[in-house]
Amino acid sequence: MKRTAMLLAMGLLLVLGLLSCDKNETIIDGGDTNTNVPSYVSALNAFSYTISARRLTTSHRIPLNFTFNRLQIAATVSSGAAGSAAFTLLGPSQQIIHADTFRFPGVHQVVSVAGVPESVVVSYANFTGILSYTLLGVGNFDSMTVSEFPTSTGSQWTYAVFDSLAQQRDTLVVTVFGQTILPGGIPASIWQLAYRSRTDTQYVNVSGDTVRFYIYPNSQWAQPNYLFPLWLNKSWRLAPMESTAVAQIGWVETPVGSFPYAYLVEKLWGGFNDYGTLRTWLVPNLGIVKLHRRGVSFGQANVVWELMGYRIVR
Repeated sequence: MKRTAMLLAMGLLLVLGLLSCDKNETIIDGGDTNTNVPSYVSALNAFSYTISARRLTTSHRIPLNFTFNRLQIAATVSSGAAGSAAFTLLGPSQQIIHADTFRFPGVHQVVSVAGVPESVVVSYANFTGILSYTLLGVGNFDSMTVSEFPTSTGSQWTYAVFDSLAQQRDTLVVTVFGQTILPGGIPASIWQLAYRSRTDTQYVNVSGDTVRFYIYPNSQWAQPNYLFPLWLNKSWRLAPMESTAVAQIGWVETPVGSFPYAYLVEKLWGGFNDYGTLRTWLVPNLGIVKLHRRGVSFGQANVVWELMGYRIVR
């Protein structure tokens, strides 16, 4: 709660500070007593909006002036809110970057939204209440840090799985169940992989800037592994006969939605009767949104995971 309040205060101070120096700013002041008339400031990499509404049903679009693609959003809704208010951030091609709908009183915060917004569409459906909405640009997604790879207990991801060789479709639910210590004193989180017909377990170790996935508790090899921070064309080798690199940063499509800043990590390995590729798309603060494994090891594999839903515990 303190962090959210601080974010709101910082956002408002930043916007107010820009009023005297930003020639590109847009200021609309609805006054303190005008019901259903918003007051807002749209400045460079900052946007602040307030309204006191009574049974308001309308929609309007406001231009934004952002160069950052890493964003923070904070909002407060008070005064016995009823109905709903929605804020939808649109990119240069009018694609939806992010959308929030507010129905109940409270303090809301979204951290590290990805995308450069060009405008925001504000929509009301019989909304009554006082609403404040702050959007700040806090940097660019030039790199992804290890702290942005979620491993907290309770986090969960649901994937659609397709095996093109067996022509089989499945659903996979990955849940972080808790913490454990692996042989050798290695701390790890326990990840349960629940398919429709079976359940597997993996162990994820975070050591410094490195994340390793272990299939077995006493395994000496991690599949896969990530060396953070990630940036375009970064490469590493953490085991014999393998190499990993960040091949791309860009859009990826999944059943749950499109992500503009996904880091495509490609791993190649090869050995006697064991070789293949593993491609994973990682999104900051969300984790793996897509995976493609293709290889030969006592049989062939060509399997794709695509994100269908998620719940991230901070």
